[in-house]
Amino acid sequence: SSSSKIENGRRAGIGQIMLAGAVAGGVNSFVVTPVELIRNNLMVQYDSKISRDKQSGKGSFKPRGDVDIARDVIRQRGIMGMWRGILPTFLRDSIGVAAWFGFFEMTHRHVCPQIGLTGTPGLMLSGIAGGIGFWVVAFPLDTIKSMVQVDSSSAGSTMTVLRTLLLQKNGLVTLYRGIGIAVIRGIPASGITFTVQRK
Repeated sequence: SSSSKIENGRRAGIGQIMLAGAVAGGVNSFVVTPVELIRNNLMVQYDSKISRDKQSGKGSFKPRGDVDIARDVIRQRGIMGMWRGILPTFLRDSIGVAAWFGFFEMTHRHVCPQIGLTGTPGLMLSGIAGGIGFWVVAFPLDTIKSMVQVDSSSAGSTMTVLRTLLLQKNGLVTLYRGIGIAVIRGIPASGITFTVQRK
């Protein structure tokens, strides 16, 4: 397929494809960081509301919208506050997308021929492998990114969050909490994405 070729017609190596994926993922992180910051803060406000209601016994709650959250972030941290969590997002997307393409290509080139799987089934299996590879590599960084983005304190830097997690009991387990759902979601999405793209 065209995504596995380079200009002189030779098949691109897996390392080259992974590098291209890492660059694309890194660029993508600058686009998605503000979107994910708003999304994460939209979700976490409901957890905070439940905690406040339990403490106060009151049920009144007016949720903030996406514009409200963006306005608050910019007022408190300036426009660059919209890119809070860019470091773990950049690492997640660059490393994760490299793994996504790498696992796909390795499975498609080496595993599928060994088991005699071709065509759509081979693409689906390879895409599934890519999705699993992405989340296994990227999920800890996604966890850190989310914690940084919803931390309202000025000390909520990437290294501070990571240090706090690692010092906790079962801190490493926390980094992977919820990965099962992510993988289950990623399996069909990745399989379909690669199959449609390559077909």
